Amino acid sequence: MKRSETRFLTTRAGGLPRTPELCGVDVGNDGEQSRESFVTCVRGRSSSFGGATSKSLGTVPTVSRLGGSMRTLLALLLATGITACSGPTALLPGGALEGAVAPTPADWSFTDEVDTVQLETRAADPYSVNIWMIGLADRAYVHAGANRAAWVEHMEADPSVRLRVADSIYELKAERVTQQDEFDRFSDAYEQKYGNRPRNESVAEAYLFRLVSR
Repeated sequence: MKRSETRFLTTRAGGLPRTPELCGVDVGNDGEQSRESFVTCVRGRSSSFGGATSKSLGTVPTVSRLGGSMRTLLALLLATGITACSGPTALLPGGALEGAVAPTPADWSFTDEVDTVQLETRAADPYSVNIWMIGLADRAYVHAGANRAAWVEHMEADPSVRLRVADSIYELKAERVTQQDEFDRFSDAYEQKYGNRPRNESVAEAYLFRLVSR
């Protein structure tokens, strides 16, 4: 155990009231000074953090005045590198999808092992989202429940859509399902794939679209 007859030993400066003579702090660091940010605190106390740092991190008043929710949104945007031409993220819609255009498959059963695909609507100003899908024979289905989502409105205005599965893009046409028996077949497949049935199974209330070749 370390002992000293000339200094108070403590785990960090500031842990005990004392006069400057008793403090024993020869060189201040982030343990004694206010931390300008978590990043610089980590960089100063941990190894394997290379590169230069700057004291200007706190000199952006327009960012510092943002509310908590706006700062969170800004952080998400910066972290994911969202641009106007990118695909969707887990939380936000995107723009035009990238990938190789492929012929429409005669059987969509290969998507049974694919949980999430990307759907692009509104060709004039592409809008894309991550979405679940069901493949039944030569038809693919996407479902919005009773929620009139933006992509639902887009497809009602222009049924031309693009669907990305893995790295392939399929150019398709959306048709709203209007027959209850077809909705019921979709619901059975939906339950088998995702483990639960659609919350609203009324074909008159829920938005279910079949995607077929143009």
